[in-house]
Amino acid sequence: MRARASADADGATAGVAVPRPRPSGREERRPRRLRRQVERGQALVETALAFPILVLAAYAMVQVVLYVHARTVVVAAVQEGARAAVTGGDGMGRAREVLQAGLGPSGRRLFVNTRIELGATGGEAWVVSADGTWPVHVGLTRIEVPLRAEARVSGEFFRGGPPGGPGR
Repeated sequence: MRARASADADGATAGVAVPRPRPSGREERRPRRLRRQVERGQALVETALAFPILVLAAYAMVQVVLYVHARTVVVAAVQEGARAAVTGGDGMGRAREVLQAGLGPSGRRLFVNTRIELGATGGEAWVVSADGTWPVHVGLTRIEVPLRAEARVSGEFFRGGPPGGPGR
């Protein structure tokens, strides 16, 4: 039996508890345990639909991070190679060492070049560049993304003269 609540003129109930509405016919016939199983099945289907999308998004983020890492290592390698070249060392060899240390065997995919140019102030500038491609995996395909960097360092040398002369 349902308890009735008496309502006054403005529709408010007079302190009598109103019972919860009973479930509809079909839900009423289902036991509570079966309803929980249906809800679990629904959660399983939602998870099965969302999980592959989340895995692909995580995989794409990893590919972006790997490319950014490779780009950073290439920039550091050419900068280090240019510093080594200006001090009289082997700029190309130093750049290759840094690439090998930072990228492992994948560093061999990049071509490293060293050249000397005439600087803006008349001095020499050593330029070390690296050029190549980096593999990025998109789904089941592999795309080669260009990877380039160049570093330029001007040589500064002391020009000696007589003691107390110009330039001192």
